[in-house]
Formats: sequence, structure tokens, C-alpha cells
Amino acid sequence: MLRIAWSTLRTRWVSFAGTFAALALGAALIATLGQVLASAVSSPDRGPQRYAAAPVVVIPEQSLTVDTWQGGSSAPLAEPRGLAAEPAARFPDAVVDRVFPAQLAGGPPAVGRPWSAARAAPYELVSGRAPTADTEIAVSAGARLGARVRVVTAAGSRAYEVVGVTTAGPEAVHCLAGPGG
Repeated sequence: MLRIAWSTLRTRWVSFAGTFAALALGAALIATLGQVLASAVSSPDRGPQRYAAAPVVVIPEQSLTVDTWQGGSSAPLAEPRGLAAEPAARFPDAVVDRVFPAQLAGGPPAVGRPWSAARAAPYELVSGRAPTADTEIAVSAGARLGARVRVVTAAGSRAYEVVGVTTAGPEAVHCLAGPGG
């Protein structure tokens, strides 16, 4: 019986090698999947980042759902929409956090936010004061206190005076505009 097995192995060694390679690769794939799952389960809990100081955060629905004869079909929106002004107007302490692309002229791409949204974020003023006019900004990097800088946004380029320097938040906010945005 052992002689028949050796004879078969000698004549069909290519099939044996292919089977062995497939089993070895399958075992390696399962071991890799196990390591990925183990790292996901043992990862540390990440607490709130951007809105850590906010007691409540409200965002609009970011998907479109259409009723069909088979039920509902849903897909994410190509461009997320903002929250309407009416819900925010009902709460006197509400803060609208509009995010817009803004970068210091010649600097790396950054994100701009209105100054009123700073109280919902984990960054603070390091030096200077909060912006109070439409021509003032606070930055986290790229400019010094008292400097006149050009900020490039989707609406064009505009000059601002840096009146405050903030700590860099988790999203590396570089430009916090005054009341007018």
C-alpha cells in the first residue's frame, strides 16, 4: 500500500506541490486576517476629538434614500450639505461650524472655520486675542502675531491681520476667521 502511494507521488508530484502551495497560502491568509482582527480589537479607545467640548452635535442626513418597489435604496451624497439655519436659531447657545478650504498664501492647504466654533474644539489661544472684526484672524501656524497675511479661499484672496495664535487642533486648523468668516 505504501508502495502505491510513493508511486502515485512520483508520477503526480506537480499536483502534490500545487495542493501544498494552495494550503500554505490559505493558512498564511487566515493567519494575516487573525492578526488584523486582533489589532482592531486591542486598539485603544479614541475619545472625541474635534467636538470634545460640545455637549450636543447635530449634523444633517448625509445620504439620499429613495423608496423603490423592493424597499429603500440609499447612497451617500456627492457633496455634503450643511444644516439649515432654522434648527440652530432655536437654540441661543448654538454654534454653527462651517468648514471651508483656506490657506495662507504660499502655505500648505488648510482648513478655515469661524471663530465662534473655537469654543467647541480642544484648542485655545496661546497669545493675542480672539478676532472681533471681519479683517482679523487667528492662526495656528504659518504667521506671527500682528502680521498682515493673505488668505486664499474659494471666494478669492483677501488680506487679514493676525490677532491671535492658537494651539494646533487635531485637524491642524490654520485659519480661524473672524465674525464674517
